[in-house]
Amino acid sequence: MAEEKNKVDVQLYDLTVTENPTDFFGRVRSKGTLDNFAIASRIKKEGTEYQLESMVEVLNPADRIKSEGLASGYNINTGIINARLGVQGVFYNASFDAKQHTLKGTVNLSSDARAKIADTGVTVLGQAQVGTLIYRVVDSFTGNVNSTLTPSNAAVVIGEKLEIKAEEAFADEVGAYFISLADESRTKCQIISSKNKELIILIPALAAGDYEFEVVTQWSNGTMLKEPRSERFDSVLKVD
Repeated sequence: MAEEKNKVDVQLYDLTVTENPTDFFGRVRSKGTLDNFAIASRIKKEGTEYQLESMVEVLNPADRIKSEGLASGYNINTGIINARLGVQGVFYNASFDAKQHTLKGTVNLSSDARAKIADTGVTVLGQAQVGTLIYRVVDSFTGNVNSTLTPSNAAVVIGEKLEIKAEEAFADEVGAYFISLADESRTKCQIISSKNKELIILIPALAAGDYEFEVVTQWSNGTMLKEPRSERFDSVLKVD
């Protein structure tokens, strides 16, 4: 039996930077996140003699060892990525100056991952019923877009239907949150300004790590919904 192709759904959104009402941009509809526990669960479902907890205990330190290896100058080759460590900046003598030089990791998909993506079936679902959308998260201290965060500084979030409002019963639930990928803990942000297309937040004193960003609001199109709805940004944001 031939292996079934991977399949994804694409939803279309208005391309607001042009005046043409018939052009759109597409977004792959996320099916969720696969962390090490979810990966181990899939391996268990496929059939293995190893216990779920044992596999997680192997996968977690494997990630750490790969990160430490890359930081030490090793090339990392796995079934999904190839990673290399490089250096940026101009050298005028035989010394490294952190103000002028930067170590940068370069990550590329493996040939197997690229082949699977190339063979993926795509279903275009048409124009999405637009709720809250997050286009960009801009760190106001560095100017970095959709990448790094500076704790205890402001960030500007650009999107659609970002205004955060709620009835009293949901006042504690709505807001802007950073979710740690390490332990799924949620940290609520202070809201500086909340408008339809722009949200300004104070980044909490987050620990170094990788984070997802989520907006929860009950307000949409000038009306209060029955209950709050959430939108999670599809880029991972980093605190160094």
